[in-house]
Amino acid sequence: MTFIEITVYTNALGTEIVSGALFALGYTSQSIVDTREDVEKFLQDTAKNWDYADVDEFNLTDEAKVIVYINDTEKKDEAILDIERAIKNIRACSDLDIGSLRVTGVVRDDVDWVDNWKKYYKPSAIGNRFLICPNWEKPPETDRIKLTIDPGLAFGTGLHPTTRMCIELLEVAVKGNDDVIDLGSGSGILTVASKLLGAKSVYAIDIDENAVKATKNNVSLNEIDGDTVTVRYGDVLNDSAFFNEIAERSFDIAVANIVAGVIIPLSETAAALIKCNGFFVTSGIIMDRLKDVEIAISKNGFSIEAVKTDGDWAAILARKGG
Repeated sequence: MTFIEITVYTNALGTEIVSGALFALGYTSQSIVDTREDVEKFLQDTAKNWDYADVDEFNLTDEAKVIVYINDTEKKDEAILDIERAIKNIRACSDLDIGSLRVTGVVRDDVDWVDNWKKYYKPSAIGNRFLICPNWEKPPETDRIKLTIDPGLAFGTGLHPTTRMCIELLEVAVKGNDDVIDLGSGSGILTVASKLLGAKSVYAIDIDENAVKATKNNVSLNEIDGDTVTVRYGDVLNDSAFFNEIAERSFDIAVANIVAGVIIPLSETAAALIKCNGFFVTSGIIMDRLKDVEIAISKNGFSIEAVKTDGDWAAILARKGG
């Protein structure tokens, strides 16, 4: 199948005006692409959540875009004329500088990217004990622990170095009968891995509702007793009431595969949640921030037991002092 992609080039001020005008015409399937300058400013303003972002990968320009999508390719010329008339009306009714307002239209193949990437995601041996297998693949015969995963809309397939290193460190940390807290569960792969390694219970938390759904789904896919896993939506860093509720419990192990900018403040939170001699497993750390994370973890009463690296990424296994 194919579809029409019609783009109106504007600026930050014009995106809402153009989008509203096209929506009023019935073009409700839309996306807005910000300018390179706007994206760079956003990344700067939210720097604590981003350790690395390559703006060049976003294929941005100096113009913002409002893009509409139409299924009926035979109506391409009619749709472009319709949109061009709407743009002329905007020009006539406004003295604001809202960019060039040029209009382009192309016919594109309707590739289902959500499913297309799956052909590259195959069963993979991770660490010393696991075989990570997407739920649409039949796992091969193996003596490894089979961990079935459907990432859904959440991060965590097991293929990224940060996730893989976390699993390898969990193999060291989980001794059996442990209470684990997964701070930022994503797809739930680390929650499931902890249970399959013998954890007595796992408390999984994420600030993304899609991640909460994905975690619950993957717990079910692996036939794990739901009574031993709690999955919650919440923010332990910024919601004191939520943190206080969680802190009524204590955990043998905390695992966090996030980014250094979050791990640094989270190390104090983890120290309050982990029992003496318990482990803090953390990853998602780019090498340039490793020292900063090590300092923060040490300041909060942990001794660093091991550091794993893979390319630009690092993971830490730390133990809470008595």
